[in-house]
Amino acid sequence: MRQVRITLNEETGARLEGWAIDPHISASEVRARPAMIVAPGGGYLNLAHREAEPVAARWLGMGYQVFILRYSVLLGAPEEGVEPQPNLDARYPVQVGEAARAVAYVREHAEELGVDAERVFILGFSAGAHVAISLAERWQDFGEAARPRGVVGCYPMLRALDRGDDVLQEFSALAVCGTKHPSDEQRAEVDLVEHANTSMPPLFLWHTSEDGLVPPADTARFAARAMELGVPCELHIYREGHHGSGLCDQTTSAHGEHMNPHNATWAALADEWARGL
Repeated sequence: MRQVRITLNEETGARLEGWAIDPHISASEVRARPAMIVAPGGGYLNLAHREAEPVAARWLGMGYQVFILRYSVLLGAPEEGVEPQPNLDARYPVQVGEAARAVAYVREHAEELGVDAERVFILGFSAGAHVAISLAERWQDFGEAARPRGVVGCYPMLRALDRGDDVLQEFSALAVCGTKHPSDEQRAEVDLVEHANTSMPPLFLWHTSEDGLVPPADTARFAARAMELGVPCELHIYREGHHGSGLCDQTTSAHGEHMNPHNATWAALADEWARGL
């Protein structure tokens, strides 16, 4: 198995980490595999570990070459009891460029990584989905090599947070809008529903109707807008479940409330969707 670790942003330390299975699956056959780039959530403040390695391992087991996009975040992992110091170089949209470089890197090194260069996908959770869907909307800014084959958005954060405690909202707004108290115009600039367009690649979106942090109605509106534009979009809204559920099983469960066998079907559905493109 080949391991990959490259720096995407010298200023913030953003990087791409990956694992690629040897493409020689037998003595007589060489198989290029699809690639999945995983972008964890964390509100643009940090990166959620349970939405990184465990998810990459799941997709590796499903036959993908996998990569984790450790994009720039505002706070990182501050020490307990120490006032966090924001890294203002890590404000949005720097992460979109990092995602673009990640997709382009995997495509440009497809042969050595055993990747099918035409089948590079990106999957994001919450804020990571904001990164991934931003790339879906803006890949043309970076060239054809940055266009993912498809995008998976898991309980996607489609605009600056307006739920959660005041500190979370303020720092998330600083990370996404550049100010702790953004105007309506500044919020509209980072609202992905507003910027959906016909150039977006196919989308697979899932959410839960009980999500108390990121509104599932935003996801429904975004899916409706994508379909109005003629962009292929598969949408699943599960009845139960909380924000941050990851794989919805014991693999990524931080709390019992994150475990839901019905919701855990999303990964198999997304795999089937991706293989059909």
